[in-house]
Amino acid sequence: MKIFIKLLLFLIIFITLSIVSFMVIFNLGMKSGALVAVLFIFLCFVIFCFSIFGVVKGNLNFIKLRNRTQVVGLMIFSICLTIFIGLAAFVNATIEHGLEKPNLDLEAKTRFLASAVFQVPTQKHLLKEEKSGITYLFPSGNKEDIEKFDLLINEEKTSFDTLFGSVDSAQLLIEVHNDSASLEASSTLEDVGGYYNAINQTLHLRSNDDNWENVLLHEYTHYRIDQFSEKQNLPLSRLPLWFQEGVSELLGNKESYGIDLESVETLDFHVLDSNNTFHQTSNENYNPYIQSFLAVESLVNDHGMKIIPELMLSDTINEFYQKLEAVNRKNLTEFQETFIRDLVVDREKIDEQFILAFEAINTKKYEQAEVIFKKIKENGLKYDVEMADEHLKTIYLDQGLYEKAISLIEIKISRDDNGFRTKDLLALSESYLLVGNSEKALVSIEFARDEMSAEHFFAQRIDKFVEAYQKINSDNSLAGYKMLFEEELFINKKVQKDLKEKLLLDYPGEF
Repeated sequence: MKIFIKLLLFLIIFITLSIVSFMVIFNLGMKSGALVAVLFIFLCFVIFCFSIFGVVKGNLNFIKLRNRTQVVGLMIFSICLTIFIGLAAFVNATIEHGLEKPNLDLEAKTRFLASAVFQVPTQKHLLKEEKSGITYLFPSGNKEDIEKFDLLINEEKTSFDTLFGSVDSAQLLIEVHNDSASLEASSTLEDVGGYYNAINQTLHLRSNDDNWENVLLHEYTHYRIDQFSEKQNLPLSRLPLWFQEGVSELLGNKESYGIDLESVETLDFHVLDSNNTFHQTSNENYNPYIQSFLAVESLVNDHGMKIIPELMLSDTINEFYQKLEAVNRKNLTEFQETFIRDLVVDREKIDEQFILAFEAINTKKYEQAEVIFKKIKENGLKYDVEMADEHLKTIYLDQGLYEKAISLIEIKISRDDNGFRTKDLLALSESYLLVGNSEKALVSIEFARDEMSAEHFFAQRIDKFVEAYQKINSDNSLAGYKMLFEEELFINKKVQKDLKEKLLLDYPGEF
């Protein structure tokens, strides 16, 4: 019975000293914390020396340890306490060095440590809400951010599921930060727009980021890569970091169109394999994310999106590179030397196709131009697809093919990243008038009004447009049509001409 009492006493003393040492060390800076740790460890060393003496002697009667077994217990106690104190000092120094913020108190360091391992919020006083299986933590006043984050993830989830397989999103937690300072304080990163913590499956974002869609999809891609690896029982470290970042940039809707490909420098891919070396390469002349993105884009251009999960099924980094060389039919060095050049060639081919399409339009060979634009949509980048759609819309309207124009515009405005949305809504409202659907025309023009910025060319007159369309949908539709012509409320001259011809038949003698 006495031995159990002594064991319990040892345990109580160990826990007490561990808590005290942890609290004292974490309340101090890196150097002072290390000094206190040395003092604690010296105390442990003294206890260890006494225990050695006790083992030789066979007992330490003056502290009620009657045999060698009990003395060995004291020795183990001193060793364990030394390890704990050393670990506490090391973690404290790591946090101090990583965050580079002096005078952090015990609570701040403990929160940082806990949030790095568990799904503990890095900020105080956050609201909590679950949407579509994902848990959101956010400051008061950021409810709208949660709505738009949830909407975007749900819109893109099908494409992610097609690429990576389905996933249980209930494991994911997204924490929203009001500013960069809060975001950077939650990690050891600088100039960061967001990050994903694979240890506790938490995603951190800034609420007021102009590029929030790209950042959210980029970090969500990291989460899906992590879940794919876990589902396949494969370590995340088997994939080079450049490949993970490149895929995340690609699925984050990054565009290479604005990148000066001719000036992009490349490094040995192996230097970009790990987290440490990847970020160390970054400087004012070199961005590892650009090389990573362009390399993955080149692979997708040549082999399609299916190449991503195929390479992700590699068991090791060596196997990854073996597969990469096999699908490319060239060694890694050759791929590194040629993938930028291949992208330049692809860009030149697309540019040549646009030139041919414009030449066809100028000679009114619209069918030929349509074929070329559709080919561009099959092979081009997102920007190319947007521009091809915009020109297709124009040639449909110029030919009076309003049904085709409507079908195309409806697809365009369904895309959240459509940069011509207001312009498309205006064109859609006019097109609906030509096909006799004045109700949808009114809905479209009202959407255009609601989404139109104050700087838009038609911002000062949009209420007139809406008024005319409302009259068209009233008992006095003729007054609405007359208002369109009297106040010249048209976007497209071809539409104006065709609508007048239609109204001459519908309302003889009125126009």
